[in-house]
Amino acid sequence: MAKRLGIALALLMMLTLPAAAEMAKGTVKEVDKAGQTIVLDDGSRLWVGNSELVAGDAVQIIYETRGDKKIATEIDRRAKLNDGTESTNFGARFQ
Repeated sequence: MAKRLGIALALLMMLTLPAAAEMAKGTVKEVDKAGQTIVLDDGSRLWVGNSELVAGDAVQIIYETRGDKKIATEIDRRAKLNDGTESTNFGARFQ
């Protein structure tokens, strides 16, 4: 009985593991407000919900893949400084 309970618990824990987060970084190429998506300069399409992003924004996005969609969980607009480095002075926004 204890062995079965242990196996059941192990299986339950494996099924409840959170999805692995991934990161995308680039410049926003397209914004689809109706579809709530953006396309980065590398061609990546991400679902961002209602967002204030516009084409040309430099971003770093943390996302989870759910099915065939990349769903943004954190969006960080990045400002380019005069020396070419990037700043995160806009702060992170969560979806």
